[in-house]
Amino acid sequence: GIKNNGVGAYSRVHYGNSYVNAFWDDSCFCMTYGDGSGNAKPLTAIDVAGHEMSHGVTSATANLTYSGESGGLNEATSDIFGT
Repeated sequence: GIKNNGVGAYSRVHYGNSYVNAFWDDSCFCMTYGDGSGNAKPLTAIDVAGHEMSHGVTSATANLTYSGESGGLNEATSDIFGT
């Protein structure tokens, strides 16, 4: 798994009502995907999933807070690893 503990992270899909985003949630160690506005499918493209998984790796290994320069590094790392 992402934490190197043999346990996989899971995905929550169809989050909210027309939620136009995806995010990593440390409280459940999971990825969450909204359906977008007017879409029939959740926002689960492979690059989006990779981006969110990378937030999990960063959370488990780098201890970067999600604000300021540290947050910028967190987001940039997820962008790079997700593509």
